Amino acid sequence: MTNHLRTVLIGVFLACATLIAAVGISRHKIDTAGERLSEALAEVKRRAPKARVYVVGYPAILPAHGSGCADDLTLAPGEATYLHDKEQQLNAVLRQRAQDAGAGYVDTYKPSVGRDACSGRNTRWIEPISAAGCRNRVGALLSRAGWRTGVPPQPAPARPR
Repeated sequence: MTNHLRTVLIGVFLACATLIAAVGISRHKIDTAGERLSEALAEVKRRAPKARVYVVGYPAILPAHGSGCADDLTLAPGEATYLHDKEQQLNAVLRQRAQDAGAGYVDTYKPSVGRDACSGRNTRWIEPISAAGCRNRVGALLSRAGWRTGVPPQPAPARPR
């Protein structure tokens, strides 16, 4: 699997886990992601000691107070707020691990506040996806990579235009 595809898959999996809330994002999982990032950054430094390395944080996927998420994402305000807080924890870990490794950190969260998946269609930068749509996107990427998920594809719900 190419590194680009691996990066895309990681990003899609995280977005799906965040939006569906089915994975149960724990502090342990966030810390484990930080440890893996530190290992990867150390390996990059070992292989390319003169490289400029940047870690890109996640944009605002959900609003801080969960307002406006019921229509497109069917999330209650408390669920959206919980997931937003977990994303903030993840970004804090990414930032700290980047700094510890001497890498740069690119904050995409601040510029994207107010343009999350629960914002209006003409404002948002993050498109909302449903559980079925997420399974289809992940399945398609894995199929292209030669993996089988064992999960039958589900049609994404029609969205009014």
